[in-house]
Amino acid sequence: MIGISKNIKSTKVQDFSGFLEEIKVAERYIKLDGNADFLIFRGQPLDKDLLPKIGREEYIQPDMLSLEKDIFEEFKRLCLPHLDNIKISDWEMLALAQHYYLPTRLLDWTENPLIALWFAFNEKMNKDTERVIWCFGFNKSDILKPTNADFFTHKRTIVYQPNHVTKRITNQTGWFTSHYYGDVKNRYSALNNLSKHWKHLYKITFQDKSDSFSNEILSQLNTFGINSYSIFPDLEGLSKYLDWKTFKKDKVTLPKP
Repeated sequence: MIGISKNIKSTKVQDFSGFLEEIKVAERYIKLDGNADFLIFRGQPLDKDLLPKIGREEYIQPDMLSLEKDIFEEFKRLCLPHLDNIKISDWEMLALAQHYYLPTRLLDWTENPLIALWFAFNEKMNKDTERVIWCFGFNKSDILKPTNADFFTHKRTIVYQPNHVTKRITNQTGWFTSHYYGDVKNRYSALNNLSKHWKHLYKITFQDKSDSFSNEILSQLNTFGINSYSIFPDLEGLSKYLDWKTFKKDKVTLPKP
């Protein structure tokens, strides 16, 4: 269930230029009316709660906190052969795990609204899908100080600017929100359900749901150097970029049978 309060500002746009204009509006609204100092962005191919992967319905089980600790400790134990530098903090390790798809309490954000836009449109969805970009403002006091915060025990949603322990974080100008556990029925907190953040959130939805429009947006982003290879600067990202550029860039892709 998407818990979008009527107190959260939202708007719809029709095209790329409209999106760029609305980002300016969002920045003015959040920084002036919401009295925020910083602004980050998140793109989603589905209009769903601002909830980290481990807090989503398909992952919820009894004693989630214990499971979260166990899976993180196992990641730490098994990932060492893949690391160039093993002297990283638990927070840095958590950021690394998040970028390689481990279910964590972190939710990805970026400083760059065009990167958020790419994430909203890159994944193919059905024709009823509303692609959204969230804007989130916050103050210096909301930013995590890793030396005095334990991500298993903090009691409010906090903002984490990670050290660049992977090229993906660098290229995505990555930030995270870290969501606390136990606010309602032993669940992780969704940012859009927390009234203290309502004036700091702004949602932009695209009206056009067609495949051709998605390709148009991705092509425009590619003109600005935003594509799978710039966002995922490794062989996987390169292969996906060449696949898109060669076979899909100028085509309307149809759903698989």
